[in-house]
Amino acid sequence: MIRRTGWFLSKGYSYEETTQEYLDLVRFRHDEYVEPTKWHADIIINGSTGPHKGAELIQVWIEHSLQLGSG
Repeated sequence: MIRRTGWFLSKGYSYEETTQEYLDLVRFRHDEYVEPTKWHADIIINGSTGPHKGAELIQVWIEHSLQLGSG
């Protein structure tokens, strides 16, 4: 939401307009499309720790999965 808020504010929209846009469209679509798919995911990376940490986490997860499969 922070990136979107900055973009809308730079285009001259008020904070209230930006917030309403988020509540009406973005959150609705997120709840409709993103949240239901989380139940099918083996791993979820939220991106808050940076790209290198996410890549490291995936690498460890893959290596662990391969070890379980070969034993």
